[in-house]
Amino acid sequence: MIALAHEVVRSRPGYDGLGFEEQAILDNWLSRARHVDAVIDLSDRFWNMGIAGPILGIFRYGCDQASWLIVRSGTDWGLADCEDRSVLSAQTSLTDVLACIEAAK
Repeated sequence: MIALAHEVVRSRPGYDGLGFEEQAILDNWLSRARHVDAVIDLSDRFWNMGIAGPILGIFRYGCDQASWLIVRSGTDWGLADCEDRSVLSAQTSLTDVLACIEAAK
């Protein structure tokens, strides 16, 4: 997936798997994250996964592949670093996961 519509994605992201409060947290973070080009909801999957949480791709400027993937499973949040292929231990909130991305930049 290539993040080409930079400003359109920033101004009208679709976060189907997030609640209203989580959408607000992500929108607020994205408005301050200068190193992030786009957040794309990758939750739609054509295979049957039953009940699955959202999967969000976080794209840095100039990158055509996601730099991080955020995944929610139940009440836990996971973060995978696509560049070094590491997975952070489960976090309890979206805010904690976004703080980990900030720390990694």
